[in-house]
Amino acid sequence: MADVRVGSERLGVHYWNRLEDGEVLDLSSGQFVEGEVVTGAHTVRQPSGVPPKGAEAYLLLRERVERLLAAQRNQHG
Repeated sequence: MADVRVGSERLGVHYWNRLEDGEVLDLSSGQFVEGEVVTGAHTVRQPSGVPPKGAEAYLLLRERVERLLAAQRNQHG
């Protein structure tokens, strides 16, 4: 997790995944425009289970990420 900033203004936060093998998976890094900076990164542990808020979106994203990772594993043996 890290802050998204333009200059000294904090616009929000950005999350991405670091897999168990250390690989970084950031499917939404392309959303930032010129001048926006992702800074102050720190690790946030994923809570177990499905989040109480946004469960449907979380499950859809998890399914898509799992499918993408499986396809990458199949391509690379």
